[in-house]
Amino acid sequence: RAAPLSSRLGRMSPTRKTVYLVRHGQAEHNVTGNLTLRDPALTDLGRRQARLLDVSPMLSDVTPELVVASPLTRCLETAELAFGGERSGTQPTFIAHPDAQETGAHPSDTGVERAQLEAAGFANTFDLSLCGPRWYEKAAPFDPSRGVVLPAGCAQLKER
Repeated sequence: RAAPLSSRLGRMSPTRKTVYLVRHGQAEHNVTGNLTLRDPALTDLGRRQARLLDVSPMLSDVTPELVVASPLTRCLETAELAFGGERSGTQPTFIAHPDAQETGAHPSDTGVERAQLEAAGFANTFDLSLCGPRWYEKAAPFDPSRGVVLPAGCAQLKER
C-alpha cells in the first residue's frame, strides 16, 4: 500500500519544478470506438507505449518527484508503467487526482469506485485518498460547485 500522502511530501525539494503532461496510452475504447465500455484499460500496444515513455529522449533523464494521474484505469496504468520503475534510486510519490479525469459523459470517460481501484492493486502505488465516494461523477464545467473543487485541487498540488 502506498504510504499516506502527508508522510511523503516532506522529502520533496522546494526548488523550481518542471511539469510534464502525458496522455495515456492506447486504451480499448480507442481501438474499438466503443464508448460504452466503462473505464477501459490499456491495450497491449498502450502498455508498450507507456513503457517507452521511460526511455523517450524527452523523459529518459527525468527523475520525477511527484506523478499525478487521473484515477481512470488507463491513466493509472500509463503512469505506473512509465514512472513506476526506480530512477536514480528514488521512487516518486504517486497521486490519483479526480480533477485530472476526462470530462466527457461517456461510460469510457467514467471511472470506477475506489474499492475497485484498490482491488486492482493501484493502492500499492497510488495515494487514492482524494478519490472519495463517487469521485467519477462530473459537474458541468460551469457548475458553481466546481468553483470550490478546482481551487482546492490546485491548492493541494501547489506546494508539491
